[in-house]
Amino acid sequence: LDIENRLRNSSPFGHLPTWGVGCLIVKSGDDIRQEQLAMQLISEFDKIFSAANLSLWLRPYRVLATDPNSGLIELVPSVMSIHALKDR
Repeated sequence: LDIENRLRNSSPFGHLPTWGVGCLIVKSGDDIRQEQLAMQLISEFDKIFSAANLSLWLRPYRVLATDPNSGLIELVPSVMSIHALKDR
């Protein structure tokens, strides 16, 4: 929290209500456009389920393809990695 406050105070955008700090994976040498599309679909399904008052829960995360061979993927906190799941 101290780091977040220090970053907010030093940022020219720290006063904005939508300002925040998040963790990202920077992927290079991998085409993540398909992951971006899949996450857009999951986000839409999450909205549909909520509007229909269904007791289904999805956790969409952000994926941004910056070019055909790289992009940014939001980390979801407190989850087990696929690698760790496979080792179980």
